[in-house]
Amino acid sequence: MLDPFPGKPIRALLNAKRAQGYSKNSVRLMKAVLSSVLTDAAEDEIIEVNPALHLGKKKKRRAGNVTKADSQKNIRPMDWNELDAFRTEAARPVYRPYGALVNVLALAGLRPSEALALQPGDVDFRKKILRVERALSLDGRLKGTKTNEVRTVDLNEDLLQVLKAHLTWLKEETLRRGWGQARWLFPSHANTPPDHNNVAKIFHRILKKAELPHFRVYDLRHTFGSLLLSANAPSST
Repeated sequence: MLDPFPGKPIRALLNAKRAQGYSKNSVRLMKAVLSSVLTDAAEDEIIEVNPALHLGKKKKRRAGNVTKADSQKNIRPMDWNELDAFRTEAARPVYRPYGALVNVLALAGLRPSEALALQPGDVDFRKKILRVERALSLDGRLKGTKTNEVRTVDLNEDLLQVLKAHLTWLKEETLRRGWGQARWLFPSHANTPPDHNNVAKIFHRILKKAELPHFRVYDLRHTFGSLLLSANAPSST
């Protein structure tokens, strides 16, 4: 059985450090170190979630214990109509570069950490593939993929067109901002890797504007797998 309030021990530890006289900044650094370690554990599936991520945030909580089966029930991929509405809204220029990013998540099935670490050279339009060789941790560190293997992902025609338009925009944006070159396929305004939190904010903004129910960013990966199955297509990892 899993603790329904997994962040309580961490909160208690940090409160104890504050009571001992540690400065606000010192406690913040302690939390950051803990969160980094727990993030790696979650991504390696040693634990289900990083309990340090939502400390200090008010959330509705469900009484009782949470099991693995309970958490699986919360996985809900989009159906075709929902995905169409989502992609239509994401295509608006105001969401650049994240509109193209969420298309990659939904139409190529990448993990969010992998998509955020993509570079322009990872796209091969001639072979119609995407090379996946790195990932971006929640604290902004580059690392290998979850399996530590490099793989290629096939790109369908819809996604190829999205990426072609995106790279045209990216070239213009690079010149406009004087970057010299864009290292990242989906760069921030500072030409750094995209931030997980910013991606989540834009993702939920798109959902709201498209009048869709709640989904998580990772649900786009489940959407890819679900729609492949519904189309009777073979899937690969």
